[in-house]
Amino acid sequence: MATDSEDTGRIPRAGNDDPLQVRSSGRPVPTTRSDVLLGPARQLRIEHEGEWYVLRQTNRNKLILTK
Repeated sequence: MATDSEDTGRIPRAGNDDPLQVRSSGRPVPTTRSDVLLGPARQLRIEHEGEWYVLRQTNRNKLILTK
């Protein structure tokens, strides 16, 4: 018998009804607030497979990831 997520094609929801809290495997996704992640500088450098990226918050409070 199929589960609700298989019937609807939706991502299973965590207790707080946030679909991003649970991966399709059912394991929780690490979660943090952007202000905690970015800090007062409002940006963060990320190294991924030898390349550097910058995640920054714009003046309009949008997040931009650039290489």
